Amino acid sequence: MIKCNFNSGPAMLPNEVLKQAAEAVLNYKNGESILEISHRSNTYEEIINEAKALLKELCNLNDDFEILYLPGGASNLFAMIPLNFLSDKKYASFIDTGYWSKKIIAEANLVSHAKVVASSEFNNYTSIPELNEIDNKAEFLHITHNNTIEGTQFDEIPKTEIPLFVDMSSSLLSKEINYNQFDFIYASTHKNTGTAGCTIVFIKKHLLEKINPTCPSVFNFKKNIEANSIYSTPSVYAVYVSLLMLRWMEQQTLEKIFLQNKLKAELIYKTIDESKIFKNRVEKKYRSPTNIVFGCESKHQQSFIDFAAKQNIINIAGHRSVGAFRASIYNAMNLNCVEKLANAIIDFEKSQLD
Repeated sequence: MIKCNFNSGPAMLPNEVLKQAAEAVLNYKNGESILEISHRSNTYEEIINEAKALLKELCNLNDDFEILYLPGGASNLFAMIPLNFLSDKKYASFIDTGYWSKKIIAEANLVSHAKVVASSEFNNYTSIPELNEIDNKAEFLHITHNNTIEGTQFDEIPKTEIPLFVDMSSSLLSKEINYNQFDFIYASTHKNTGTAGCTIVFIKKHLLEKINPTCPSVFNFKKNIEANSIYSTPSVYAVYVSLLMLRWMEQQTLEKIFLQNKLKAELIYKTIDESKIFKNRVEKKYRSPTNIVFGCESKHQQSFIDFAAKQNIINIAGHRSVGAFRASIYNAMNLNCVEKLANAIIDFEKSQLD
């Protein structure tokens, strides 16, 4: 029986993507394994160019953007962004919305000064903070669009005259949004757009002239663009799985995916809100539609995890820093699995209250 994997990442993948990825390991083209092809071959160039073209189409990007696939996860970008754009004379502004925004703030402070212009730490990150004023002397304003651990998401994107940088690792292509309003977008692929091993970057061309000339070449965005994302040997297989996911999304249509994502989130939140045992503490306006965090009394926690596992519902434990539960319902998570989780919540509650 297929398991319903609510892992926050690496996330569940569609069966058809898994089958194609598995077949390519043994025979991608002419008996050659996808794991063995050269990143400098025409074969790989076709893969990455198609992936970039699909990203541009699906995100409706204008011609101002360059697209990169870089090795590693978004944490690499936490260091790369400051190295490229900051110095002891240049600083940036950040909105602090939790665990992952704190990570890039810490990295920026190693290079320069990270100015926190708004934070929701005061209420334990159960909301998105109001931004009352933009510092136009900063090099850029950075936000984490969706917060996987806290279960929050920006409902409105800040308006700013300085470049707007955004971490969209857990929200890229999960809902309708105007990507052209950003100047720099990055997203690790192991949530909505593939598996672990690489990070997608969209960067507006005007930023390339602002790159710090002392930035090490391997981290330099301009040099990576000039090398078509192979300055450092890429994870060919991860890029290929990302291409398969993008093809799957194109075939499913984003309209259908976005509608299903909305229905999935509404069902789980409704079930939790009506529960006498389980609670979600995030302000409704800021609830994440992709990472639903919820809790209960400690005496019920392990019992519910075991109860769910017997119904093939796995990886619902919350992040190690907060505990409790988290249901990550990215694009590949089907509605049937979400219905199973909702029913498990209801049935477990009945078993405890009877």
